[in-house]
Amino acid sequence: MPCDRLLKRLRIEVTTEEHAEIHREIERQTYKPCDEGIHDLTEAEFLTIVKKVKGKTKPLLAEILA
Repeated sequence: MPCDRLLKRLRIEVTTEEHAEIHREIERQTYKPCDEGIHDLTEAEFLTIVKKVKGKTKPLLAEILA
């Protein structure tokens, strides 16, 4: 299942920037293009990547709004 569909199925909303970073992280961890590498990850591993990426962007948004 491609990354986009998995995010939709799990009802996780991400920005375009976060989406691109999730793709890059999957490629870094699996050494494969995202749509192939996603099959090598468990759902828990995928969620860990999403949380990691979303955690990076949250402080940046807070800084912009401050």
